[in-house]
Amino acid sequence: MQFVNGSSVSYSHLIFALGAKTNYFGIEGLEKKSFTLKNFTDALDIRDTILDKIYSTKYNHQFSIVICGAGPTGVELSAELKEWFSELKKEGTPCDIKITLLDASPSILSKFDKEVIRKAEKRLKKFGVDILTKSLVEKIARDKITLKGDIRFRYDILIWAGGIEANALTQILPFQKSGRGIEVEKTLEAKLLDKSTKLGGKVYVIGDSATFKDSRTRSFVPQMARPAISEGTVAADNVIRNISGKPKRVFLPMDYPYVIPVGGKYAIVKIGSFVISGILGWILKGLIELGYLISIMPLGRALKIWYGGLVMFIKNDRLG
Repeated sequence: MQFVNGSSVSYSHLIFALGAKTNYFGIEGLEKKSFTLKNFTDALDIRDTILDKIYSTKYNHQFSIVICGAGPTGVELSAELKEWFSELKKEGTPCDIKITLLDASPSILSKFDKEVIRKAEKRLKKFGVDILTKSLVEKIARDKITLKGDIRFRYDILIWAGGIEANALTQILPFQKSGRGIEVEKTLEAKLLDKSTKLGGKVYVIGDSATFKDSRTRSFVPQMARPAISEGTVAADNVIRNISGKPKRVFLPMDYPYVIPVGGKYAIVKIGSFVISGILGWILKGLIELGYLISIMPLGRALKIWYGGLVMFIKNDRLG
């Protein structure tokens, strides 16, 4: 494996898990004019910019925040912002704020269960979030968004949550690719472009870098945390099995449960055919988070971190 600085590392087994990056789809002005929400620093940047503009004397009109992309990130963010603005108003902060959530798909959360979509839409409308679907962004100017059909409207802050693409390194590697990443076998080994290519060892690809099509459902495995964790387990197991001469394990996707928080102590949980929402969904969300922490660290530390976060959330957030 050769690095840009000229150094190299030999390997017998390589697991490629470099994740993904924001996909701007080549939309003019988008990357330069928008915020993204990928980490804690991004969240602080969004918060500080909103506060700076709210307190600026230049902004005496209705303050418009547009969130492009109505997937889980866009839905959760729009709800949380609405709750935060309610708290600001209670504290006496003068702000007339409008939040618009838009997406090119026919509905929000377009790849999710219809009941989940219905509950999320109802919750967002309760908060007063404007939802625009079938709205394809074509161009971003300094304070204007242009949608397909030459529809234009103003924004003060634009947040892009419209999708991801595989790490750029996937495009120069000698493997079969799709728009989602590197195509893999059932064992999660990368599929070679040319089977005569000689590699230094076995190469596995997991997470957002991998494209795995479920033969049972004929659909791609979603780019979510839970499938990525399962893929990591299978890939690691196959490295050990290969070293010890045992048959490799096959990755078997499942109907993964998921959680979509929608402001305050309200979440929508899908487990199998069951959809649970409200405060019960929020409680399940907390238990799922605890389970994840326990899976990656000692029990005592996991409980301490989880409990600390729970106490902080309860103190700083009203009952939704």
